[in-house]
Amino acid sequence: MGIKIGRLDFKAHGLLGTAGLVLLGAALCCSTETARYLIMASIPITTGLAYGSYALLGHAPERTVIARGIVAPHREAYKRAIGVVLYVNVRLAWACDLLGARVYGVACALLAAKLTPTKAFDNGNTFVFVVPIFCGVGLDAVRQLRCIAAQECAWNAEVATLRTVAAVQFVALLVSFAFTLGFRGYIRLARLYALSAGAVAGILGALAGGGLTGAVA
Repeated sequence: MGIKIGRLDFKAHGLLGTAGLVLLGAALCCSTETARYLIMASIPITTGLAYGSYALLGHAPERTVIARGIVAPHREAYKRAIGVVLYVNVRLAWACDLLGARVYGVACALLAAKLTPTKAFDNGNTFVFVVPIFCGVGLDAVRQLRCIAAQECAWNAEVATLRTVAAVQFVALLVSFAFTLGFRGYIRLARLYALSAGAVAGILGALAGGGLTGAVA
């Protein structure tokens, strides 16, 4: 059973995704204390969403040629998106005081390492998405390990704040849903690809800019 809208069939997975977007969207519009509770509520929902996505990978097309030398490997991209969602959830859980330092450090390191580019360097997509995502997550993960060691963290207080990390998660869920719409023919994939690449570049630029202009802890 589910809710069918046009070519979209919102079953448990779709409802989880919608709930995650609503909670995070509301958190970005609320006061700090209310936002904290909404973010905490989103963590188990989006974690379940991420793990549930593995079973649906076969529903996505294997690849789409975007331009000469750039091929979007959609199933691999969804696996990468799952890794990003899980990493961000670990970050959110730490910011909400739900994890101990040792578990947090290990989780950050392992999830960041899983996003390391290892193949397809002849595909422009690797440099449009894979490398920038790894650089963004890797930069943040290194900061987290330094913060744990120093027991203070200007980076989290000034750059990658709770609200900023929640916004990254919101964008990740929104992009994933947008590609679902693209696969159903509602959005042109080439246009969506360009918008998604811009979102990744914007997030990476904001993190890199924050690191260069202030927070170094």
